[in-house]
Amino acid sequence: MNKTFIINDLYKLKKLLRFGPKYRFSIQFSQLTQLENQTWQNRIEKHYDACGCEIGSAFVFAGIVISLIFALLNLSLLVASPWQLAGYFLGFLFIMGGIGKIIGLIYAHIKLKHEIMELTNTLNQKVNAQTANA
Repeated sequence: MNKTFIINDLYKLKKLLRFGPKYRFSIQFSQLTQLENQTWQNRIEKHYDACGCEIGSAFVFAGIVISLIFALLNLSLLVASPWQLAGYFLGFLFIMGGIGKIIGLIYAHIKLKHEIMELTNTLNQKVNAQTANA
């Protein structure tokens, strides 16, 4: 059974930045309305759940284009050893996909950190406003 981790303070919020197993979470800050909590949850989940596939697929596509251009510029090599060239292309695409996935994961983590910092600032502003009004 998958438990949902309730995030209702900044310490728990920053735990999302740790590397390791992913878990379900629910943002429930008392300083925010239900709609605001849901909006922030959606924004943070987008980057928390990212697998890097979006950028990885762009790198694979770029690899295909580069491979086709290389093949067209080297038709004699394509005719002489097509299977060897196909093997090189597949290896190249695998490497491009891996590099893209790693870059995608790093990018998602940076975006996650940015969203958490922005939510932290929003919460601090609300607390400061409440304190000033009291």
